[in-house]
Amino acid sequence: MRLGIIIGVFLLVLAFGSALVELFTDWLWFDSLGQVEPYFTTVTTRVGLFAAGFATFLVWYVLHYFVARRLSPRRLPAFTLEGGVWRRARFDQAYLDRILLTGTLSTGIFFGIVFGAALSSEWRDILVYLYQRPFGQTDPLFGYDVGYFVFNVPLYRFAVGWLFGLVALGFGLSLAIYSVTILGFNFTLLRYDFAVSRGVLLHLATQIAITLIIAAAHYRLEAFDLVYSRRGTIYGAGYTDVSVVLPTFTILSVILVVAAALVLLSAYQRGYHLLIGAGGAWAIVMVLGLYLAPSAVQSFQVLPSELDKERDYIAANIRLTRQAFGLDRIEERSFPAEESISPAEVRNNPETIANIRLWDHRPLLQTYGQIQSIRQVYKFRDVDIDRYEIDGRYQQVMLGARELAPENLSREAQTWVNRRLQYTHGYGVVMSPVSEVSREGLPNLLLRNIPPVGVLPVQRPEIYFGETPDGHIFVNTGIGEFDYPKEDENVFSFYTGKDGILLNSVWRRLAYALYLGDPNIMLSSYLNAESRVIYRRNLADRISRLAPFVQLDYDPYIVIADGKLYWIQDAYTTSSRYPYATPVDVALPVATNDPRRPYRVNYMRNSVKAVVDAYDGTTTLYVADPTDPIIQSYSALFPTLLRPLEEMPASLRRHVRYPEQLFLAQSEVLRSYHLTDTQVFYNREDQWGRPKELFESKPVDVEPYFVIMKLPGEARVEFLQMMPFTPATRENMIAWLAARSDEPHYGGLILFKYPKDRLIYGPSQVESRIDQDAQISQQLKLWSGSGSEVIRGNLLVIPIGNSNLYVEPIYLKASRSEIPELRRVVVATGNRIVMEPTLAEAMARLVDGAASPGTGTAGAPPDPGSATGGARPPDGAVPPVARPPEGTTPPATGSTNPEVARLAQSARDHYNRAQEALRSGDWTRYGEELRALEQDLNRLVQLSGQ
Repeated sequence: MRLGIIIGVFLLVLAFGSALVELFTDWLWFDSLGQVEPYFTTVTTRVGLFAAGFATFLVWYVLHYFVARRLSPRRLPAFTLEGGVWRRARFDQAYLDRILLTGTLSTGIFFGIVFGAALSSEWRDILVYLYQRPFGQTDPLFGYDVGYFVFNVPLYRFAVGWLFGLVALGFGLSLAIYSVTILGFNFTLLRYDFAVSRGVLLHLATQIAITLIIAAAHYRLEAFDLVYSRRGTIYGAGYTDVSVVLPTFTILSVILVVAAALVLLSAYQRGYHLLIGAGGAWAIVMVLGLYLAPSAVQSFQVLPSELDKERDYIAANIRLTRQAFGLDRIEERSFPAEESISPAEVRNNPETIANIRLWDHRPLLQTYGQIQSIRQVYKFRDVDIDRYEIDGRYQQVMLGARELAPENLSREAQTWVNRRLQYTHGYGVVMSPVSEVSREGLPNLLLRNIPPVGVLPVQRPEIYFGETPDGHIFVNTGIGEFDYPKEDENVFSFYTGKDGILLNSVWRRLAYALYLGDPNIMLSSYLNAESRVIYRRNLADRISRLAPFVQLDYDPYIVIADGKLYWIQDAYTTSSRYPYATPVDVALPVATNDPRRPYRVNYMRNSVKAVVDAYDGTTTLYVADPTDPIIQSYSALFPTLLRPLEEMPASLRRHVRYPEQLFLAQSEVLRSYHLTDTQVFYNREDQWGRPKELFESKPVDVEPYFVIMKLPGEARVEFLQMMPFTPATRENMIAWLAARSDEPHYGGLILFKYPKDRLIYGPSQVESRIDQDAQISQQLKLWSGSGSEVIRGNLLVIPIGNSNLYVEPIYLKASRSEIPELRRVVVATGNRIVMEPTLAEAMARLVDGAASPGTGTAGAPPDPGSATGGARPPDGAVPPVARPPEGTTPPATGSTNPEVARLAQSARDHYNRAQEALRSGDWTRYGEELRALEQDLNRLVQLSGQ
């Protein structure tokens, strides 16, 4: 007995001791972030709900024990088997009473913990229910605000399940006690007529009646779930659901309420005929109303005239789906998509052309890793795209954070001191323009090396927090932290940031030794009163622990602002309970080791922008969509946790962008829900698809991509996210969607639709044109045959003026090299396709229409240095970029007209300056010189006609 008590006490201490350690360490962690108030609200709510659930169950459970013992016989029968017959035996009445009470208390405490934990786990739904804000939209079936379905119904469903379990276990206990006290486990007595008091019957009947009323409430909630029905042609209640299933749920609820009254009545009148009748009616109505009748109505009444029967419900599905994903805010425009790009369009869009992305993030990640990792302890996990003002130019750039990878240390170096005390942080970022390439086919690095060197100052390059870190470290210890290598020695530093919990007492060290499972915290001589422990350094872990009510985008990106490094993480509020809205699968990270777990949602908003200081871990959550009712509710619940977006520093706001995962989800939904006419939607005659492109010679879905460009009708360039669309069963393009990221148009969505009366090439069709071009395909095959790997990067569709420009970079990776090099650029329009060593040469040849100086004659053996079979132009040689207008000829060489000679010299000068601008990438000056050249040529035409 004593041993059992000791074991029980030990288990209680172990369980509650672990919980107390977690409470204490979490309090210290939230306090280090200045967010004790949200933590206190969460903890007190969870503890209070657990206590309420535990106490409620235990009181209910024990109450039934005492009621049952009160109503059951005073003496407990006991039976023993002797000689094959049941005979009454002697027994200890008090002992058996103690057994029943002990069993009741033991099972009551166990199930009380289960029910308390279940209620505590619903803390978030309960709190947001209390602080909920209305959506301002009503469902078309019941007329309730959408918030009723998002906030209320899930909680009601939990309550029904929780109460059902409570009543069922109380009923089971009562039945068990009556079985013991009346039958004494001798169930053969059921064959005899033994007396059961009216009190016992009333006790059991009351619990059965409560169960039936709970079941009636369940049917009512099932009726609410019809707004998510999949029976008809659309998502949501259709004709059959409204006409047959909904009334059936109402009738079933009424039958169960009547049955509950009959059960209570049967406790007084020993007749069960009415109760049996109610049960039969319930069974008949359920089978007919939920199974047979819906199938018959759907087959024989709805399907023969489906559009007429479902028209209103289809309209509701379209309207609410577009609302749920924000598609109702899309502005629609037409785009002519002319076949060729004119020189005027090139001149008018120099910044767009200068920011065409030639670097695909996939091969660029390999290149960064090979040329800028510096040491094996660093790695680049991802490459991000952003825009910066550099030397007065608005530029699109690619960045990679050089994060720590201690797992790359040799086995001998995998020591506790190295992993926890010395190798604590990454260092710096690499930045390169999206469109610039060195002569060796490598990116032109604007920021590089350790310490960082480049065009932007980075005074605090250390990266303690990021996408990769997933373990705890200690700073301000008796040993320096590895910073970076310098010649034949290493440079060490000490952390001076704000994050981290001081280990200035034995209790703190003990708590963290238990919490982190690291006994060295108590043993290491390197730790002192100034030492700090830093954990939850992974962005997903950190933000999810601070704000568990948001889902995170899979692609946080690093930003340079005010000489420091920050991470910006887009976060979403989602729901699968928006009535009549068709759901879509989205991939959102929920844990470090599960970065793209799919979620099925039918409501999504980018409600939060989280900013994490890469050095000291300061985490700030900004409300990016204050119109979202879900984030409004959490803002009221946690007023100190969420800040208005207007409070974000301007240096960071310049780098806010439209979120990728929301844009992808909206693009997926838009494929069907660009249609608003019910008949056209029903016919599915204009469904869109996601285009395909080639990557490493394999077809893959086109991903949304960022560009800097001037939208048609706009005065200046801006940072956009784009997604092209094709018809569902064809490959030509039919539209493209743009999401705006720059102020004052942030969050705007514009859908550009192409003319339907002619072919607009889609990405896969342009890929086929590339393969079918004899010279280009011959060159690609030549490279592949020589042992090099040809990598075809993103094929980008970039609208310029009234035309589409298609751009695909071509990379080469030698068989013995891990560094992909950009070697060719393919550009195309609706009627032309060219490939040249650089974008400038390709654009000049595409617009000019003449052969490049390096082009060989037909049939000449191809040279690996040229895209079209000829030798690569020498340094400084560029193709012609302009020609006289159609129908004109250059002036005669022997002309003696002084004006003609002057204009010819002027044209040559403008031409030469245009070449200089072309080589330097100065597209503004390039456009100005082309305009001047055109004026000279037009004047020459006039003179030649005199």
